[in-house]
Amino acid sequence: MKKKRWWILFLLMLLAAALIWGGLALYNGMFPVAAPLCCPEAEEVTAVYLNGKDGAPVVEEILQAIASAEPTRLWSINDFPAAEEYHTVSLITAEREYRYYLYQEDSRAYLESPYEGVYAIDAQLLTMVAGYVAE
Repeated sequence: MKKKRWWILFLLMLLAAALIWGGLALYNGMFPVAAPLCCPEAEEVTAVYLNGKDGAPVVEEILQAIASAEPTRLWSINDFPAAEEYHTVSLITAEREYRYYLYQEDSRAYLESPYEGVYAIDAQLLTMVAGYVAE
């Protein structure tokens, strides 16, 4: 009798684990994490524009901060972010232009790459870019 109860308990635990695992797979399928962010190397960048203004004295710091952005489950489905206030960072290389939008929502800083995804960033990058733009 004890052996039968043990098997029933084991099967119930196995079923519960399968349901949880399947639920996570369904959640990840419906709300995927953004793909890794495309970011050029410092040597490839020929020009930097912040909110349309030419030049940024610390390109490598900006690139390091962008490269360390953490993917979120938020989607980017527009050419521009929905946030009211945002800063634009454009990195120009020989092949293409990389455009990123930086903004703050609910005391968290985000970087949005149009149609790629939304990424959590360190608020210092937002402060740094805002400082360059204000100059």
